[in-house]
Amino acid sequence: MWRALIVSTLIFFSCQKNPASSSSKGYTAARIAITSWNQDYYSALQEYGYVKIYYNIENIGTAHIDYYKVYFKIKCFDGSEYIEWDNGLDVSVGKKISDNTMVDCAEKQATSVTVDDYELTSY
Repeated sequence: MWRALIVSTLIFFSCQKNPASSSSKGYTAARIAITSWNQDYYSALQEYGYVKIYYNIENIGTAHIDYYKVYFKIKCFDGSEYIEWDNGLDVSVGKKISDNTMVDCAEKQATSVTVDDYELTSY
């Protein structure tokens, strides 16, 4: 019989950089917040599933963000760390969007998830 235990942690982590690039059309800047994350545990297999990460990205700059890439760091119970990224498109000035991603941690138990870095592009 398959049973899944949801391991959930509700955290609010915010990452914000100073304006990274500027031009005549403005500068790009964003505030990124992890709103929640969770990971299933499969007791029949005695292993953990993917880490599901839910986050918001808010454009706090003066230029439209055409493309973004967010790097997440996942720390596991055994001390190992995984860094993976997610990307997206189109965040207008002053707007906030929600996004999500899943990270494979080799069936290990995640203990924390943070935003490690990010890249913003305005064409």
